[in-house]
Amino acid sequence: MARISVLHGAPRIRRMIDPGPFGTRPSRAVAAVLGRERLRAGPVPSVAVLAQSFEGHCEQVYTGLSMLATDGRINLRVRALSPDEFITSGEPERLWQWHVPAVVDGVKVMFDVHDDGSVERAAASWADVVLKRSHDPSVALPHQHPLGLNMEIYRDGPDRFVLARMPVTFATRRQIRYLATGLGVWQRRRWRPTVGYFDGHRARPRSGTVVFATRTWEPPDSLTPAIANDWHRRNAFRADLVRAIRAHFGDRAWAAMSPTDYAREHFGDCVPKCHSEMDQPAYLRRVLDAEAVVTTEGLFSSTGWRFAEALALGAAIVSEPNRYKPAVPVQPEQHYLAARTIDDFLMSIELLLTDPGIGAAMRESNRVYWRSALRPDELVWRGLETALGARR
Repeated sequence: MARISVLHGAPRIRRMIDPGPFGTRPSRAVAAVLGRERLRAGPVPSVAVLAQSFEGHCEQVYTGLSMLATDGRINLRVRALSPDEFITSGEPERLWQWHVPAVVDGVKVMFDVHDDGSVERAAASWADVVLKRSHDPSVALPHQHPLGLNMEIYRDGPDRFVLARMPVTFATRRQIRYLATGLGVWQRRRWRPTVGYFDGHRARPRSGTVVFATRTWEPPDSLTPAIANDWHRRNAFRADLVRAIRAHFGDRAWAAMSPTDYAREHFGDCVPKCHSEMDQPAYLRRVLDAEAVVTTEGLFSSTGWRFAEALALGAAIVSEPNRYKPAVPVQPEQHYLAARTIDDFLMSIELLLTDPGIGAAMRESNRVYWRSALRPDELVWRGLETALGARR
C-alpha cells in the first residue's frame, strides 16, 4: 500500500516494505543521503512521528518538529496514523486527539498536550518518556516530565510535512481544510497564528487599556455532576470578572466573552455587540496595545492559550496562579501577577496601570521567555533532550 512519508523534508509516495517502528523505513538511497548529512553536520537525533490529530493543541509540537528538521537539528520522519492503529484505550477519542507519539533514537516519547493533569493509561504504558503539558509533580508518573505552556501556533508559509500528516484518503471536510491550511492555500480566508507573527510583534502599550477575552464552556450531558458544576462555576466567575473589569475601569477596559449560543443565553450582557471584536487578529492587536492583559484558568485548572499568547507577545499579565509546572518555570511577579478573587484581579490591574516599571520589567521577562522556552522549536528541543537524557 502506498503511504506518504517525509524524510528530511522531501515528501514522496512510495510502497512501504520492511516497516520500521512506525511502519516506515528510508530507502537505501535516502539512508545514504542521511549518512552524508550526519558526516557533515555531526550526529543529530532521529525522530519518527506518528501524526494523528487535527487539534490545535498538537500544532505546537508539529510546528516545533518541523522547524527543527528544517534547521537540520533533527532527522524527521512523519507518517499519518489510521484510526485503528493506536487506539487501545477506554477513551479512544481523548488518546486520538491530545497526543503526539514519537520515537527519538529508539526512545518512545509521548507528547501529551491535554488540559488535564492525569496521563491516559494507554499513552503511559506505551511510552518510555511522557512529556506532559499539564504537569503536576505531586502526582506525576516516574517516567513523566514537564513539557511547557501550550498554544495553537503554525509555521510561516506552507508546512513541509503536512502531506505526511494526512491520511491517504481525505475522509472529512475538516481534513481537506487542514491540508489547504498547511499548504498555505487557506491562509487567505482564515488567519492563523504563526511563529513569525510572535517573533515580529512585541507589546508596546500606548493606550493604557485593560484587555480580557474569555469564553464559556457548555457542559455536555456526559459529564459527572462534580465536573459539570466546576464548568458552571468557571463560567460564572469569568462572567463576573468581565462585569467587574468593565465597571471598575470604564472606557479603559475591553472585556468580553466569545459570542457562542450558550454565552448569549446565559451571559448575554458579556457578549460584544460586534462579533468581529473577538476574532483572534483583533484580539492580539488589543494585547499588543494593552497595559494589562487578564487571563483565567482553563478546564481542569490548565494554563490556557490566552496566557501563552500574551506571554509570547511580551504583555504584562494578571492571571489566576498556574497550577501546573512547565519545564522552564513561569514565576509570579516576574512573568505575571497572580490573582485568585475578583478583588485580587482589580488590585493587580491597578498596580500595572499605576506603576509602569512593574509592567516594563514583566514585558521584557516574557519576551525572553518566548525566545528561550515557548517558541515551538525551543520547547520541543528541550523535550527531546529530556527524553534522551532520561534514557541515559
